[in-house]
Amino acid sequence: MHKEMKNYYRRCISPVFFVNALLSLAWRTYLAIFRRIIPNYRALMLPKNISKLRKLVLKNNILISEISSCSHQSSGRLKLTNAWLDYDITPDWFVEFEDQEVTNSLHRWNWLLNGLSEENIYKLSREEGISLIRSWLRCCLSLQRFNNDAYSSSERIVNASIFLLTTGDKTVPQDIQNAFQYMATQIAKNLEYYEEDMTGNHAFNNARGLLFAGIVSKLPFATELAFEIFKERLPKLVTDDGFLREGSSHYHFLFTRWVLEIVWILSSSKNKDVESIIRPYAINLVKRCWFFLVKNSKTEQWSIPLIGDISPDFPPEWLLSVPWSLPALDVFMPDSLPSFEGKKGWGSLFGIDNGSGEAKIVGIETYPDSYWHRIDFNQMTFFSHAEGSSGKLRSDHRHLDLGGFILYYAGQPLLIDCGRLDYTQSDASVYGYSASSHNTLLINGLSAEVDGPSWLQEPYKRVRVKTKLTESEDSVMFTINHDGFDRISNRTVAHERRFKLKSDMFEIEDRLLGHGTCDLGLSFHYSPEFGPPDSQGSEFSFKNIGATFHVDNRFTGRVLSGQSESPISGLFSTEYGVIANCFTLDIHETIHLPAIIKNRVSFNA
Repeated sequence: MHKEMKNYYRRCISPVFFVNALLSLAWRTYLAIFRRIIPNYRALMLPKNISKLRKLVLKNNILISEISSCSHQSSGRLKLTNAWLDYDITPDWFVEFEDQEVTNSLHRWNWLLNGLSEENIYKLSREEGISLIRSWLRCCLSLQRFNNDAYSSSERIVNASIFLLTTGDKTVPQDIQNAFQYMATQIAKNLEYYEEDMTGNHAFNNARGLLFAGIVSKLPFATELAFEIFKERLPKLVTDDGFLREGSSHYHFLFTRWVLEIVWILSSSKNKDVESIIRPYAINLVKRCWFFLVKNSKTEQWSIPLIGDISPDFPPEWLLSVPWSLPALDVFMPDSLPSFEGKKGWGSLFGIDNGSGEAKIVGIETYPDSYWHRIDFNQMTFFSHAEGSSGKLRSDHRHLDLGGFILYYAGQPLLIDCGRLDYTQSDASVYGYSASSHNTLLINGLSAEVDGPSWLQEPYKRVRVKTKLTESEDSVMFTINHDGFDRISNRTVAHERRFKLKSDMFEIEDRLLGHGTCDLGLSFHYSPEFGPPDSQGSEFSFKNIGATFHVDNRFTGRVLSGQSESPISGLFSTEYGVIANCFTLDIHETIHLPAIIKNRVSFNA
């Protein structure tokens, strides 16, 4: 980030730019002070209809009711985010973990659904689950620090409802219903609406918790409030093509799961108006899950490219079964349902159809308005997320991945997105978000997208992106053109990146227009599945698949693995909080503009 700030300050030499920079900083400072000094400032951000219904929910004035005693007590283990919590008789509900997201998973009751998954050897019986729920309620429900977190309250209500409605006599005990009512009023009180476009998916999840509480525990006006939030949030969160508008493949599956759970609970109620709003979105979201799925021809296992953030709520592998689940198939059934191999995960909660067909070759699917692109050609599968920016602040889960890509060969990941380790500010987390952990390039140490504080002015952060697809009989070319490097001080650099897919070759061509010299940085990240590449000058070969990566012959590169200190390289994450080694090819050169740079992967026939 320090290079970004140096560049920004150099731009401030311009009087007009300097004045706009001061205005931008002043506005962000005002908003920061406003958030701190105005009590319940989020209530001021609510749309009018939502604010009105929120007041009706809060008029219920629900108080904490007595919780029944915990009848079933024994030792056990709870599956948390990247951790286990062992307990004897009852868990320590006030334990703190170094990563707040791990602590959050304890209080979101994710372990209830993990305890139902057939892959978990530490299964939870209904009696154990009810006892643990009551134990938490007796210890924590009255504490304000838990009630202020509307997202976690929503997760508790939904996860417990699914657990209880799918086990035993499929009822929710009255004392737990009363607790749901109290938690729902706290959600309404602390709805997560923020200024500008910073609300994101949390308010939608708040509504999900309100809906479940309204149906399961019969809380007046909670369903109506949820309905209004759904209507307001869905068009902002989901594109017309059916993608979650947050730049993350994993969050697309997580959000699809939320929507399917809403459809599921609505099927037991008479709220047809709500279902009529939700169902079309559910159909498109499930359809786009298939866009991301890739089947390994050797192992028969499915995976998705991990582009953008990885959610701490549930790991990607646990959500892969979503499109095969009965709730998903109820809204969208492919023409031929391919066989599912892998962990049943979320799908096992509601039942799944394992399918029987062969994996369908997607072919070419590009959605420029949603920024997602996939090309299946010969044995290669190519993904790219090419999103511009208005420069305005927005809540999302995207990374600095403009110009980046992922390449599979025979369903196995070859060139990967390294992923983000966690949501802390650790060096590994910052690296996973940065352009350096993606298969893209930097100019003078700067990425195509801005990495800097919120007060950087909008014109400085704005990036325009154009994409183009060209097909011929024996090849496909996908082009990304952007102006992200226009912000570089004392230099004008235009960048166009072309990806060419042929029967035996994949080429990355970078066209840089401008004058003078600049520092070029290129990164390519190889999956560890194929082992370390053999280096022979500017060629790096993967003998077990007959592939060779050819570096532009003007440059030299070095392969790094497991480098956890700055500059970080050769690290990747496939699950929140889990880090492993991969192989990173780093290329750093000084080049003269204009320049055309070609790197390619060739495959032996």
